[in-house]
Amino acid sequence: MRPAHKQTFLWGFGAGIAYGLAAFFGFREANLLTTTAFLFGVPAGMSAVALLFTDDDQITNYRRVLLIPWLSILGLLVLSTVLFNEGVVCLIVLGLPFIGVALVATFVIWLVRARRIRAEKKRRAGLTSVFLLPLLLAPVEHRFFVTEEAGAVENAVVVEASAEAVWAHLAAVPTIGEAEYAPGFFHRLGIPRPIRATVDRAALGGRRTGEFTDGLRFDEVITEYDAPRRMTFSIAVDPTRLREGSAERHAFEIGYFRFVDATYTLEPLGEDRARLALASRFVLRSGVNAYGRLWADAVVGDFQARVLAVIARRAERADRPPSPAVTAAR
Repeated sequence: MRPAHKQTFLWGFGAGIAYGLAAFFGFREANLLTTTAFLFGVPAGMSAVALLFTDDDQITNYRRVLLIPWLSILGLLVLSTVLFNEGVVCLIVLGLPFIGVALVATFVIWLVRARRIRAEKKRRAGLTSVFLLPLLLAPVEHRFFVTEEAGAVENAVVVEASAEAVWAHLAAVPTIGEAEYAPGFFHRLGIPRPIRATVDRAALGGRRTGEFTDGLRFDEVITEYDAPRRMTFSIAVDPTRLREGSAERHAFEIGYFRFVDATYTLEPLGEDRARLALASRFVLRSGVNAYGRLWADAVVGDFQARVLAVIARRAERADRPPSPAVTAAR
């Protein structure tokens, strides 16, 4: 790469990061990160502002041109962790649309530039409009297109134990050890895992507390109690107890996501067999609810499946009669 090309490359790279950081900080302070203007408009803008610094010779070498916005986005994600203490999950949620949009936007902008190299004023005006557009559209989207959407996820497991034995493990859940809880993809990325659940009384109106790692706590009230068939409890979260920069704090504190309630449903399938289901209802509030729903379904569904597995194993152990050898020893 010639010195002149290297200079324009570095200018484009730096300008893209500067634009991305300014947009990230501004959209974050205005609670606009979960909008199409940010998730899809800003990476297109980063691609445009980065390519403003390419020259006519560079535009013909599309491989180098494509690298500029991608490197700018990678730099933005790294600096977001350093400067804003963003968690890994947040970076993945934001990074996937950024990288995808940058791929498409860079290619489209490259085509426009390649065809209109001589129309310098038109080219620069077009690229400028691309990176200004998300900044102009964000307030409009926030005012008219940020909506609430209800969602629900349900998982079920068949337990080789009586319904009564399973029911005994639902209201209160003693401490779940590391060996009991199988860590999954989201837990390894930093999503808190459940530790225990306590309840002052297993009855209608009882107060239940779900404790998780990293300070997450669910304050719950039993709103339906029909033993041994169905139990529903409301869920409230105090976001001030959560880690700075964590995905769960962003979701709960800003209001992108909130739980409504959770319901355990128990259906006997025989004398020593039952189907246990856990359904969670929640509300999303953003300009990209369809995208947020994908993540909500995945995270909540993963949590449900792992909790049900713990309860099933405990109920099966408790309901299993002691072996003759153990009985004789007693």
